[in-house]
Amino acid sequence: MDLSPSVKQLTLSTNIDFSPGQWVDFVIPGALCTSLLRPNEDYLVGGFSLTSTPKRAREDREVELMVKSSPNRPVKWVHEMAREGDQVMLRAGGAFTCNIADMRVPVVLLSAGIGS
Repeated sequence: MDLSPSVKQLTLSTNIDFSPGQWVDFVIPGALCTSLLRPNEDYLVGGFSLTSTPKRAREDREVELMVKSSPNRPVKWVHEMAREGDQVMLRAGGAFTCNIADMRVPVVLLSAGIGS
């Protein structure tokens, strides 16, 4: 779904588990992106921000990603070539996470922009 001329929202069915603060490596099989591959590459990998909650991933088995347009090859694939039904692989990344249950004092977390 286009959220603006430069931002797409993807809703993906998945069984991935993640924590607040993590991102996903978005692995695009070479068969879906042959025109973007360099010699000796079998796939593309892009790191994208998760914009849905871990609860939604656990309960609904879905995640949302927001992808801002750029010349980056995986981003180009998302904006120009991806089609409903294409199958990609996701894996959670990042070790800087926040477990609210472990907080001893109230916290406020702020972020700005995609991928902040």
